[in-house]
Amino acid sequence: FFFSGVLLVPVRASPLSSGLRQSAGCRAGTRLLDGMRSATLLLLGLAIVSGARKRQSRAAAVKRRECERGECRGVHDDERTNCVLRCQSQYCYAEVYGAEELEPGEIDTKRQQKFNRCLTTEERQQRSKRSV
Repeated sequence: FFFSGVLLVPVRASPLSSGLRQSAGCRAGTRLLDGMRSATLLLLGLAIVSGARKRQSRAAAVKRRECERGECRGVHDDERTNCVLRCQSQYCYAEVYGAEELEPGEIDTKRQQKFNRCLTTEERQQRSKRSV
């Protein structure tokens, strides 16, 4: 049966409860359904975790857009990336890029990840101070 794009399978009494022996095909079907249930629960858990990450990255994206449209709007393209990073967090910028700024057009994923972790930590600390 189909209902709203989902396949519905009628549920029957267990063959074991009626004294019948379960066939190999039925056991394989049961294992398949158990595997599908486990996969569904795993995906649901991942969706919940990624939702939390999206909220954190959304806050960082909002701050980045504010910097791009505000403080760093008139800055030359070559310097804009460093300006936006500095604007997002002076502390994190100094920690990650202070010793060696990004060159124009440079993409450094390791340092970007470190910067993002720093931003997340800084944001959590600010949230905990506000809640106290």
